[in-house]
Amino acid sequence: GDVAHDALKSLIARDVNGLTNAVCEADYDDTGMTKEQARQAIQHVIVPIASDFQASGKLDTREDPQGNWGISFVNGVAAGRPRNLGISTTLSENGPCVSFFDLLRMKWITESNRPRSLNDEYQGLLRDRPQLERFGITKIIHSNGSVLTLDQLEQQFRDGANSTR
Repeated sequence: GDVAHDALKSLIARDVNGLTNAVCEADYDDTGMTKEQARQAIQHVIVPIASDFQASGKLDTREDPQGNWGISFVNGVAAGRPRNLGISTTLSENGPCVSFFDLLRMKWITESNRPRSLNDEYQGLLRDRPQLERFGITKIIHSNGSVLTLDQLEQQFRDGANSTR
């Protein structure tokens, strides 16, 4: 849970390097994304979700007893409205790390300010895709482990969002 806890502290502090350092090595190795591209995306796409954020309690961190995952979350307020921030980790051969895709999804779900929905994630991708592409990010590793181009991800979200209507 330490990695999730530290990553969430980095997000709240808008510490771009701390958050970038928590990203899984596979996110670089398997997609061709560089640390600098991730840093740019984290600075301009992810971290703004924490601007104006004021935590109203302590960070709550939990982990799977086997160490396969950890999650850290905190309640607070941003721009006068309740907002929760949370970061989860996944297990890699180098220990726990934060998936770049999970950071994006956390941002999209947080922006929507309601329970998780595929359509909100789809809308988030549509909003952020031009910036991601400007930083040179063209692929992500999906939660299921597959490497997807942004086109494939958009198609998957579109199909999923349409099937849940």
